[in-house]
Amino acid sequence: MPNKKHVLVLSSWYPENAGSLNGLFIIRQMESLASLDVFRLGLIAAVPAVATSAAFKSFETAGIQHHIVYYKEGNFPPLQGIRYSWAIWRAYRSYVKQAGKPDLLFLQVVWKAGWMALKFHVLFNIPYVVMEHWSGYLPEAAGFKGFWRRYITRMIIDRAEQVFTVSEHLKQAMLQQGLPNHYAVIPNVVDTNLYRLEPQRKRSETPLFLHVSNLAQVKNLGLLLEAFSLFKSRYPEAQFIVAGAFIPAEAKKKFTGPWDGVSMLGAQEPTSLAVLYGQASALLLASSYETFSIVVPEAMACGCAVISALLPAVRAHETFGTIAWVRQADAAEWCEKMETVWESRNAPRKVDFPALEAAYGEMAVANALKKYINRVLNAS
Repeated sequence: MPNKKHVLVLSSWYPENAGSLNGLFIIRQMESLASLDVFRLGLIAAVPAVATSAAFKSFETAGIQHHIVYYKEGNFPPLQGIRYSWAIWRAYRSYVKQAGKPDLLFLQVVWKAGWMALKFHVLFNIPYVVMEHWSGYLPEAAGFKGFWRRYITRMIIDRAEQVFTVSEHLKQAMLQQGLPNHYAVIPNVVDTNLYRLEPQRKRSETPLFLHVSNLAQVKNLGLLLEAFSLFKSRYPEAQFIVAGAFIPAEAKKKFTGPWDGVSMLGAQEPTSLAVLYGQASALLLASSYETFSIVVPEAMACGCAVISALLPAVRAHETFGTIAWVRQADAAEWCEKMETVWESRNAPRKVDFPALEAAYGEMAVANALKKYINRVLNAS
């Protein structure tokens, strides 16, 4: 396509290394847009590293040119802020030297690349849009505080041409925080080519529960371990698999267990995760809050039941598959719900795959991004 408009992504979150899952859903969103081949797409990010020498790498993958600068890790926030800003500046100048000035900046997560997006907007007269994933705006998370964070965020949101959020719940939270703008909800991408019902993925004949997360405090793994222990006392053959972005040996030091029947797998390749979804009796999600929770529609797409805390962002997925709600952070209630789901294992599982794909599939997300980006570009 001749004369493609040029969009540069500024990503606040980016994988720190080959084993990191940080911000992969951001890259997946942008790769979905790249698949349409209607824009020239680039991405810049700054990543902390232990090495003292500033490293740089540039590569193209899935139609996106990445320019990544690594800066020295440290514990003094003002100095880290300077190092980060300088790294983003270097990445931007390197990118522009190679690819030219972009027509639009696409800021993925306001904090902390947002300050630089605002700077590039002012210095080079480039409009920008914002895609927000951060849960800190949610009242239950209580993370959006501090004078400078709030002040700078308001400046960034105020100057943005458009703000996207991954869920209606996050959108409403940002509005309640006094961050008005033109909002639209664009979800994360579910790879429906991978996450889908497959005959070769046999459901376990014994109770098998699955939890997928980075084990942050908000995920409440301790509660699930306690609930599973109660369940296992009634069903001795039961298993609980925990997967996600964590190192198993380190994770076991943070939790007291009990560990009988529990397998800590750590990070999994998407193909392996799809197999686990297909085998599991249910996915367990005990989070205190979520902005989207991509593991829920992924599991549903594979025909896996979900047992979840009653969360607004997760309720947005409930029409796509089988989900059982737990209303209290109580191990006995979780155990009871696990038992109910297990005992009804032979009942038909509700999986509305076409609707899920129409909402979260690659083409659905890509076309939504294309529509809004073109609207901004045509108005600029």
